[in-house]
Amino acid sequence: MKVQIPLPPIARTIWLGVLTLTLVVLAADGRVATIARDEAAAGHKWAWSTSQRKQTPPPHQDSQRPGASQPRAPFWKDPAIIKEIKLTPDQAAKIDAVWRKREQDMLGPALELAKQETELKRMLAERKVGVDVIGMQSDRVEAQRTVLAKSRTIMLYQFWLILSPGQNTGLRAIWERDRRERR
Repeated sequence: MKVQIPLPPIARTIWLGVLTLTLVVLAADGRVATIARDEAAAGHKWAWSTSQRKQTPPPHQDSQRPGASQPRAPFWKDPAIIKEIKLTPDQAAKIDAVWRKREQDMLGPALELAKQETELKRMLAERKVGVDVIGMQSDRVEAQRTVLAKSRTIMLYQFWLILSPGQNTGLRAIWERDRRERR
């Protein structure tokens, strides 16, 4: 039996607002890409652009720890993982296409998140607005985080659909093994 919980009107309104904002941002012209390149060059953690990917990634704070893990290639480009889960070139190409599309599509929401977070930090530091205004600004920040999180979830599901059940199991085992080794 499928149970469907009706959404209150405000939830529907918020969802439509987030969807509209996403579509407006995605419809923006090349100015978004230019801003993103500038932000990436400034070193923002969320702006992992193509130009930055070609450079050496910034060192992590915990990289001074003995045995700290170094950033690794995406799983579909890592020769050891490719061999272990028997990833085909066709699968790797499809996964890379999904990854690149998401990266391009989420550039605007990532920029908007940074903008809204900066505004929230400014408001908090100035202490000149009421609690209700802080709440509304926090909602704006969380709406952008939700857009990015939803996009990531959809991307990961698309990965799972490309991989066979055995490959998914193998990949999860690799990630679990890596997680245990980092502890």
